[in-house]
Amino acid sequence: MSMPLGEAQMLEWYTQLKYQYLDHPLSFAVINQNTYDWGSELRYLLTSPLFGYGNRFSVGLQYAQERQLEQWFDNVGGNHGAKTRDQMNKATTIGLFSEEQLSEACA
Repeated sequence: MSMPLGEAQMLEWYTQLKYQYLDHPLSFAVINQNTYDWGSELRYLLTSPLFGYGNRFSVGLQYAQERQLEQWFDNVGGNHGAKTRDQMNKATTIGLFSEEQLSEACA
């Protein structure tokens, strides 16, 4: 989603959600995972000349999380046997960024 804030300014917002299911037989276990990833980014853009050069400045904030239910089972001929692991894996990321792009001198 983009929202103009003026002739040379814009606010952009991005968001995403992903789901993944894995049921994976290995020689030592059958791994079963349900993974949810989600995130969002808010970005401010400014495009106006700076010191006689073309200019594109951006600054933004990113946020992302992952939650993964991971279960392991004994491998009994490629099928689920007794449960040997049951855990929730979690990760959170927050990023702040800025970027300045200068191009050839304006005429």
